[in-house]
Amino acid sequence: MPRVTATICVVLLIGVLSLAAIAVVNTEGPVLAHGSNVLHAGGKITQLMQDGTTIYLTLKTSDGQTMQFSCTGRCLTNSVAHMERHEIEKAFTDVYYVHDPITGSLVATDVD
Repeated sequence: MPRVTATICVVLLIGVLSLAAIAVVNTEGPVLAHGSNVLHAGGKITQLMQDGTTIYLTLKTSDGQTMQFSCTGRCLTNSVAHMERHEIEKAFTDVYYVHDPITGSLVATDVD
């Protein structure tokens, strides 16, 4: 009987620690990956336009708000095909962005 109790305790301990680790990664993951000044928006891409080396994307959020982002640099090199697929499939898309202090526009740093 003590071995069964010990096994149950170990399994429960592993489960609790796993859930705690998942919660920490879920809350702190975006900050670690994108920095502390990055904001997040989620929704569906309604339009993609390319102008030279910049892609402009329009995102309709779940609350109906329309947001427009410019995408250059890391965002552009990692996400073009991914964004096109999300637009075609009307898939939910996470956009991590910053406010450009000069123009006030929204600049996407990562699109997933």
